Amino acid sequence: MLGLHRADAALRALINDPDRLDSERDARFDQSPPPYQERESLPSTLPPDSPPEEDEQHERLSDWFMRILRGWGASMPTNQFRHEVQAERRKLMEPGDDTHIHWNTANVARETVKARWQAWGIWEPRWEVEPHGHWRHQTPLSPEPLTDLDTDDEDHEDVYYREDARSNLFGIKKMPSRVRTGYEQEEAELRQRARMAERRYEHDRTRPLHVFFCHVAYEGERLFDSEQQPEQEPPEQEQEQAGRPDDTRVAVDIHTAAYQRVKAQWSERGIWNDQWGVLPGMTWKHEASLQSVVSDEMGDANMAQLSRVLFDSMMECEPNRPPPQTSRGRRRRRRRRVVVEEKEVVEQKPLVFIPDERFPNIFGPRFAAPPPAVQATEDTEDPEDADDADDADDEIGEPMTAAGKRTSRIAGRQARTQASRRANGQMAEVPTADEQTADDVAAGPADTGPRATALRRRSSRIREKGPAAAAVMTDIPGTRKRKRDVADSVPPGETATKKVAAGGKKEQKGNKGNKGKKGRKGRKGGK
Repeated sequence: MLGLHRADAALRALINDPDRLDSERDARFDQSPPPYQERESLPSTLPPDSPPEEDEQHERLSDWFMRILRGWGASMPTNQFRHEVQAERRKLMEPGDDTHIHWNTANVARETVKARWQAWGIWEPRWEVEPHGHWRHQTPLSPEPLTDLDTDDEDHEDVYYREDARSNLFGIKKMPSRVRTGYEQEEAELRQRARMAERRYEHDRTRPLHVFFCHVAYEGERLFDSEQQPEQEPPEQEQEQAGRPDDTRVAVDIHTAAYQRVKAQWSERGIWNDQWGVLPGMTWKHEASLQSVVSDEMGDANMAQLSRVLFDSMMECEPNRPPPQTSRGRRRRRRRRVVVEEKEVVEQKPLVFIPDERFPNIFGPRFAAPPPAVQATEDTEDPEDADDADDADDEIGEPMTAAGKRTSRIAGRQARTQASRRANGQMAEVPTADEQTADDVAAGPADTGPRATALRRRSSRIREKGPAAAAVMTDIPGTRKRKRDVADSVPPGETATKKVAAGGKKEQKGNKGNKGKKGRKGRKGGK
């Protein structure tokens, strides 16, 4: 409380003295801020900056390696062809030459270089537009079959076959082996060696030495054609002082200039190998391994440092990750997964055989899922109630099938029809089956015949089999229609026996062709 009173008094004094309040406010900003306390910094996770000298050295090694790599692949057929096409295109587009305005210089240059390579014998027939693959000498030379027969021997062989074929009826006899002399054997070997040498020369035309000679000869011809002859010939004294003819001096100068130009072009393109001397060797630079070429040109120390630099650069690269899938791809994959799961669920259900009561052994078995299993319960029954339970089961019956339901509907429809006719007085009371059977028995031998006997047997069999047999008989195609026709055709007042007899006549007419042994036996027994 005392502190609050003091603060209140100080504030009241400042309010009463506005000058003092202003001076206190200005003096507050004249004071220096409190000293800043530095916190201990955490260790940095960034790699230490390399000195600029090391960066320059790494860059120099990388440039050196890339230059060696380009030179190592420059001697391949594809790269050499492209370099020559570019040079030929520059020649076509030289200033002062307007003939190339309406040309496709790229195609013209490509066809020109292709024709030149074909003339030199280094173009492969398998190449179409541009060369690809390796040179011809890089593939092994296929052996040639030995054919050392002369033309005279071949003519002699043909004559022998023609003369002998006239007299021989079972085939042509083989020509007997001809013994060669020493001179003929030596001549055949010389011909074979000449053919092998020619094939080896054609095979080795793509080696650096032969290709270099072709380039020098072509460049010399081009320089000779473009050489400008002076308007006035030099005097004879100057030619005598030179000590040799003028044409010889010009030829030597042209070949020297052509050699220097071709060598400079190969060095600029990276084709020339520093290990060659005055003339190229017999293998291109790309035929050696890249590691050996780099180590020969850079040395072991620079090679080790270059390996370290390349390893560091590869470690700094981010790993290749697959691109994120779009919503459409996810939706398609989800839908495919749902379909697969549904198929698996359906396939897990076992399939059981369920026979068809309506069409047995006609359409084959039908397969369906099994009915739900019913749990068996153990219930104790009194022996006195067993008869009541059996009677109840007989009254209720088994679960009705489709055929049973159809039979019940037909029976109900017939009962309603009879009831309506009976109510209208159009139909007399129909006796039951037992009463009709008793009437037939009392009638005596008047109704004993094959037809009446067959009808009685049929009705007795139907009663013995029960409702299932009646359902099957009712569901036979055409039975329902025949019964309905019979019921409609019988006039009122007729008995059920006559209805059945009329139906039996129609069925007998329909099955007239099916006269089996059983039918004949039944008729004989009835008689």
